[in-house]
Amino acid sequence: MKRLIIAIFLLYTLGSLTAQEVIVPAGGSPSLRGPKELVKQSPKRGDTGAMVIPFFDDFYEDRIYPNPARWEGQDGFQNQDFAVFPLTQGVLTLDALDKNGHIHEQALPGPSNWIADVVTSRAIRLDSIFIPNPEALRASDSLYLSFWFQPGGGLGPHPFNDIGTPPESQDSLVLEFLAPEFADTTWVEVDTVINGVPQTISIVDHIEEAWDYVWSSEGMLLDSLITYTQEGYYFMKVMIPITNEIRYFHKDFRFRFKNYVSLSSEILPSWQNNADMWNIDYVYLDKDRTVSERGVKDLSFVNKAPSMLTKYYSMPFRQYKENYIYEMIDTIRNQIVDLDKESYNMTYKYRVTNHVGGLIYEYDAGYYVINPYFEEGYSSHAPFAKPPSGFFFPVANADSATYKITHFLSSDEALPFKGNDTTTFIQRFYNYYAYDNGTAENGYGIEGDNNGMVAVKFTLNKADTLRGINLCFNEILNTPEDQSFYLTVWNHQDRKPGEVRYQQYEMRPEPTSYRKSFHTYILDEPIVIDPVNFPNLIFYVGWQKNNDDRLLNVGYDRSRNSSANSFYCINNIWYNSIQSGTIMIRPLLGSTLPPNTGLPAEEEAFNGFEVYPNPTSGETLHLRFKKQPLPGEGRILLRNAQGKIVRSFSANREQLSIAGLPSGIYLAQYIHGSERVYTVRFLISK
Repeated sequence: MKRLIIAIFLLYTLGSLTAQEVIVPAGGSPSLRGPKELVKQSPKRGDTGAMVIPFFDDFYEDRIYPNPARWEGQDGFQNQDFAVFPLTQGVLTLDALDKNGHIHEQALPGPSNWIADVVTSRAIRLDSIFIPNPEALRASDSLYLSFWFQPGGGLGPHPFNDIGTPPESQDSLVLEFLAPEFADTTWVEVDTVINGVPQTISIVDHIEEAWDYVWSSEGMLLDSLITYTQEGYYFMKVMIPITNEIRYFHKDFRFRFKNYVSLSSEILPSWQNNADMWNIDYVYLDKDRTVSERGVKDLSFVNKAPSMLTKYYSMPFRQYKENYIYEMIDTIRNQIVDLDKESYNMTYKYRVTNHVGGLIYEYDAGYYVINPYFEEGYSSHAPFAKPPSGFFFPVANADSATYKITHFLSSDEALPFKGNDTTTFIQRFYNYYAYDNGTAENGYGIEGDNNGMVAVKFTLNKADTLRGINLCFNEILNTPEDQSFYLTVWNHQDRKPGEVRYQQYEMRPEPTSYRKSFHTYILDEPIVIDPVNFPNLIFYVGWQKNNDDRLLNVGYDRSRNSSANSFYCINNIWYNSIQSGTIMIRPLLGSTLPPNTGLPAEEEAFNGFEVYPNPTSGETLHLRFKKQPLPGEGRILLRNAQGKIVRSFSANREQLSIAGLPSGIYLAQYIHGSERVYTVRFLISK
């Protein structure tokens, strides 16, 4: 990465004259989610357990690793964040990280390149097809493997201007085919005894699989790829005919993608992080195809479903409830495509439900004809592309809440590819504020001032207690053992960070992994955020460098721009950030923190009892405790969406009368003494 070496050299030559905020070429910590459960529906299989064609994957599923029903191993990162203008929601990203989010152990520092991710399909039967009738596959069946690819790094001539980092010219993305019958077997002779007779036998020592080079692309910038596609697309399509019956038309055929990576110079460890990304989408293997085919019968969302909050990705529920009217967005932004060469009459709707599936709101945009993406791009029909939010999350008497917003596309046509016509967002109201979505496409830090500071602004709706701070540090090749920083809290003065109200010294950066992308720092002394010490309930959280010229490589989310709330201090002067993105830092607030982690646990309150049927159109609810009720007298309170008590019952009964209550969302609360123990929601729909 010669450009990085030159940039670093200039930084350190010019010294304080170039003190500035820096975007490190690539991030690496994925979202807060851990690996998801396997998809229940697997591809069709022949009698050997191998897959049969068609093989298709557009990586839309909400998971980290490629679907094991189609792929072997856990290399590659399935995500909805690293692609620039993708075809559909979700891509597979090949980079320098292993399955745990760490730099691959075979990594080489400096300009040398090495093989990083290897993503291999499961066995595919290319000897036969089985539908509608079993018959042998032949070269004349016009078998093609196609996929779309894009170099990472975003747009522009500089590698750290956008998302991730581009592969250098010495790096590459490679496609290989396995020739199952052409493995090279190594035999060795060993002495043994069989039936009391000494003998020398030959056994298999090693089998070298026969992987054939098929295709590759050298590293490049994305704007170079756009000129190659001629039509201005941000992905390039590759069509590979499979015609060699002798080598490939067997029951154990496989194909694989692998990438060659080179890290930056080892001069600065903080720059030796994730690098040289490639995004792959729409992998499709089938017969009866042509090299000139253009459209695919697929209607899809392109973007991930957005947060419904106007300023934050997530926020504490008690803060939302205090000012909920102004915390919601007015308009949802959707990107919808028709990938076929024909137009389709389709419908769009979205549905909001609570944690138990109770309906809160539904929007139906009706039908509209969507034209092909290759003619008009994303749909601009406002009821589809910019639907109104049209609702508020209910203000319930609870400390936390979870809601699901599901967006649907549908058509009267029977389309073969399903899954990417639905996208879901889980709106979490727990104990933290977040501007970021949990995925670091880049790294962020400041250079040129050994005591420089970074601060991110948050505004409360009511006084609260700051108890901890979550920070996302990117994985680097060799984490320095002696690097530390001061965790810092400021109040607000003159539209920027003011007085330091708290510092916690000698904190070490803790790089994280796929399973937990934030490290929690619990404050030694909780801080009350009140109007006296924090005017207008505005506070800043961040860090100060500990007399150290090295970069603190903090995760940077490119999907959301919070630069107006991000500040950095060089030579005791505060500046507003000029970068477009979000520093991945999250304050933790509330009366207590969950033990050990400082992160919100799933709400055990909802496992205590249930009311059913839910939803209900009748006049009676049934009550069932999943756990033994506390001893003594308890009560069940029913509250409407405004929090008003509309019914009160003894907790020792099995039926609750709801006669006369109008349709709507309600809360059922189990009260023991003066303490609320459990809360569930239910829906009356008459």
